[in-house]
Amino acid sequence: MRRAERDRERVVWRRFRADGDRYLRLRQGALYVARVAAVAERVVDLLHTLSEELDEAIDVRIDDVRRGLSWIAREVPRAEVRDVLTRLKLPLATYGGVEVTLVTPQDQLTLTPELLLFVMGRSDRWWRVLEQYGLRAQRTVDEPQWVPDRAHLRPVREVSEAVDAAVRQLELQPVASRMAATAQSTNA
Repeated sequence: MRRAERDRERVVWRRFRADGDRYLRLRQGALYVARVAAVAERVVDLLHTLSEELDEAIDVRIDDVRRGLSWIAREVPRAEVRDVLTRLKLPLATYGGVEVTLVTPQDQLTLTPELLLFVMGRSDRWWRVLEQYGLRAQRTVDEPQWVPDRAHLRPVREVSEAVDAAVRQLELQPVASRMAATAQSTNA
């Protein structure tokens, strides 16, 4: 059944992808990195799709750059993470401004607030997986059209509500934000 679901997902991915989606291959020490820049919906959908390839237990970090808040949880079941990602797809693709990082001992997937996707691993398997989904390696990747200055990102109700629901569902714990830490050290 899982195999059939994956095959069906790949067929849908290939049918609705833009012709010529590309990614940049980078090698950073022992890490193999892919930097994907595509249409917002495609990048967010790819995060969800690739999460199926991760271990059963995933460390999750969500940084709401718009509000300056961060949360983290260790060893969250992959099925719960994928459920949350499904609910976050529309607000993330529409507004951006949230960083989602999924980590296992061997791999990391990071969706940046600017809607870039970084796929990292200790082997080049992710490069092969991306090519199975129709992406092609190239020397450069186009930057997203909308890349804002993070300082100008303001909270958006739909994003805040979706992130708050994800935090509750995954039982993420707050992380001291850099802004709060800076304010406290300034006041001391």
